[in-house]
Formats: sequence, C-alpha cells, structure tokens
Amino acid sequence: MKAVLFFLSLVIFATASCSSGDDLVAAEREVAKFRQSYEAEAFEAIYDQGADELRKVQSKQAFATLLEAIKRKLGDVTNTKLVSSNVNYSAGGTVVTLQYATVFEHGKGSERFVFRLAGKKALLGGYTVNSADLLIR
Repeated sequence: MKAVLFFLSLVIFATASCSSGDDLVAAEREVAKFRQSYEAEAFEAIYDQGADELRKVQSKQAFATLLEAIKRKLGDVTNTKLVSSNVNYSAGGTVVTLQYATVFEHGKGSERFVFRLAGKKALLGGYTVNSADLLIR
C-alpha cells in the first residue's frame, strides 16, 4: 500500500512539475498584458478580465482608483525583474504568484501578481504594490 501511495505521489509530482513551466509562462504573459493596459490606463479592462477573486475583494471603481493613484504617483514601469515565482496546485485549482522588483518613472517598489489558472489561461486574482515612494508623492 505504501509503495502504491509513493508511486501515485511521484506521478502527481511529475505531472505538476511538467505543467508548472507552462503555468508560469501563462502568468508571465498576462503580466505583459497587464503592463500594456496599465500604460494605456485601461484599468477597468484589467479588472473585467480578472478572476472572480478580484471582484470579490474590491469593486471595479476601487480597483481603477488604486491603479490611477499608482500611475499618478509612480508613473509607468521602466524596468522590472522577476524575483520569485510560486505555482500552487490544490483541489481548489492552480494559483501562480509572481513577485517583481520594479522601477517606475518616479520611484521603485515590489509588485505581487496572483493568478488563478482557468484551463491554460491565467486570470488576475490580485495585484499589490509595496513602495515607500507611493507615500512620499
């Protein structure tokens, strides 16, 4: 029995590790789309294309107001580097978290994107920016 459980665990791990790369690529692709929409100030479109979790946490207006404030205070992204990524597989679905060190036009900060995978598509479930420059400006 233990051998069967061990074998099943290996199969699940192997399957998950093969698709984790694909899941990361899908999430990174959505970050690029997010950045394009952010630059175009299409904040409501970002919200509309997000996951249900995003809409449960805040309204479209609150989300748009948040991104407007970030854009006004920090500006567009000038440089960014992925510093960590995590793919979490659970019975509730697959969640990909990406953490970036980002330089904006008027400051720097840490961005965190959380995506829920729906098939091969990554849907934005959460976005946060931590930046002292947000408080100063």
